Amino acid sequence: MVTAPCLKYEYLIDPTDRSHPAQFIVPRRYKDISLMQIEALQNDKKPPGWYVGDLDMSRLDHGWDEFGCAVPAGWKWYDDEVQGLLKARWN
Repeated sequence: MVTAPCLKYEYLIDPTDRSHPAQFIVPRRYKDISLMQIEALQNDKKPPGWYVGDLDMSRLDHGWDEFGCAVPAGWKWYDDEVQGLLKARWN
């Protein structure tokens, strides 16, 4: 599954294809993008409890609903990109 705060939707990928490197690379890419975007926010716009040094990457396994706050204005979504990337990797 590919899910991250920079994605509006969750994307299911074939869980039986564990040998395909995209199974690991694609989800990690969007967690990293989310982390960079959150860290770039002003402190008052970051999710509650988020502070410098709090690198619990499991918090990036979900979308904004899990943070218990609104999506910041100007937040960039990557759904168009992830759809194209997944199609390219499995076609």
